[in-house]
Amino acid sequence: MDSDGIVDLLTYQVLDADGKLLKSIEDFGMDGQIDFIVDFLEQSIQVFYRGQWNEGVRREGRTGILVDGDWVALETVLSELGRDRYTGQ
Repeated sequence: MDSDGIVDLLTYQVLDADGKLLKSIEDFGMDGQIDFIVDFLEQSIQVFYRGQWNEGVRREGRTGILVDGDWVALETVLSELGRDRYTGQ
């Protein structure tokens, strides 16, 4: 969190009619652009990075995305997007 007194992170969950968690969605910086989606039904993640949606890719037990053909760790991408700044993670 950046401690400026302004809300910087919007996160919400999508539930089915029985209350089962389907998706978790995060908008870092509350700029109106969703940045990160965890889809529990499809068991996938999507990250909006460098102007486009990127699907998560598992390699050697870790999740990342492909950027110009190169695998980049999810934690690196989320950190670059500012997630740790807003969530303290």
